[in-house]
Amino acid sequence: MTWPTVKLQEVCQLITDGVHNSPEYCDAGIPMLDSKHIGENFFIDDTKPEKFISLATDAILAARCKPSVNDVLISSRGSIGKIAIVGGSQNFNIMGNIILVRAANNILPRFLAYTLKNKVTHLVSIANGVAQKGLYLNQIRSLLIPLPSLAEQKRIAAILDKAEEIKRKREQAIAKLDALENSLFSNAFAATDYEKISINEMLNRNILLLHKDGNHGSLYPRSDEFGDEGIPFLTAKCIMDNGQIDNEKIEKLNEQTANKLKIGWILSGDVLLAHNASVGKVALYRGKFNKALIGTSLTAFRPNQTIITSQYLYSALRSSQFQSDLMRNMGQTTRNQVPITAQRELQLCIPPLQLQIKYAEKVKKIDHQRIKLLTSSKKISATISSLQQQAFTTGFNA
Repeated sequence: MTWPTVKLQEVCQLITDGVHNSPEYCDAGIPMLDSKHIGENFFIDDTKPEKFISLATDAILAARCKPSVNDVLISSRGSIGKIAIVGGSQNFNIMGNIILVRAANNILPRFLAYTLKNKVTHLVSIANGVAQKGLYLNQIRSLLIPLPSLAEQKRIAAILDKAEEIKRKREQAIAKLDALENSLFSNAFAATDYEKISINEMLNRNILLLHKDGNHGSLYPRSDEFGDEGIPFLTAKCIMDNGQIDNEKIEKLNEQTANKLKIGWILSGDVLLAHNASVGKVALYRGKFNKALIGTSLTAFRPNQTIITSQYLYSALRSSQFQSDLMRNMGQTTRNQVPITAQRELQLCIPPLQLQIKYAEKVKKIDHQRIKLLTSSKKISATISSLQQQAFTTGFNA
């Protein structure tokens, strides 16, 4: 099946972006959103705006750009290619790192959103810039997209919607397990009489055997030293929000270079904390690889298992109390990071080992269910990718 190919501007009423210079802000009014507010499932979150503009300012900006229901939004800076659709009850305006696309009558907004989502890799590849890459309006306007009939567009969108809904339900189930684990941790270790110790003191008392990140400066591996084979090299981008390690995002450092490095080597049972960029993500490394290294965006915590278990340490670092302390510390810097020296001032409770072991046994059951759901979710994601590829190449069979 071959569909006509058109430039995006040929099937749109409007393609523009938000204001590039900061408008005058006020304490309340119309939310002013940027690319970080674009989330999953074509949703842009206007419930927790950081900045507001007045009705008068909004009216002035509307001469260039004012999102309305069913407009499709594309993040053009930072995380390029995130897609959202404006909801019926939403009322906000946007900054210049979001591009607004308003569909004409011959293309359905939801089909358009899926079409753009299918082109994210291409959008990232054509982004220009030195200090920060971005998409430009002329690139979006000239983007080539397929244009099936409205009936076929509706059918494609419905099939992809159904697949995404199944995936969303799996993700919700995983989130409930995460919440259950956090609740279990809080209930098990809510007592205030457990000793609270700083990470620095934990090192001094041999409770932690290691608290270290990767190699800095001249020892940090160069981009040309990575390839298809070598020693697994983990960074913050490998750590998922749910605490799992995304093996597909692990780079490989050539073995000759890796063997020159003295620090950054991790062992099974180490707990990894992202302390740079995506601060606060935590993973328990279970020794999947014979040898592995971490970069400078991760800190490895190595517990003395006779005093503190890996499972307890993992949960403690993910707890709301520690995460709150971590974010408070990050707020004292000008960058999204909590360096090693600052981390060592943070504190953790150390309950009796037997209570930690009992807690780990309960968590094991939750982990078993989580792994099953994650495996299912991964298969669904692969199916969705296959469906998208089919939808925008050969089309679905009637």
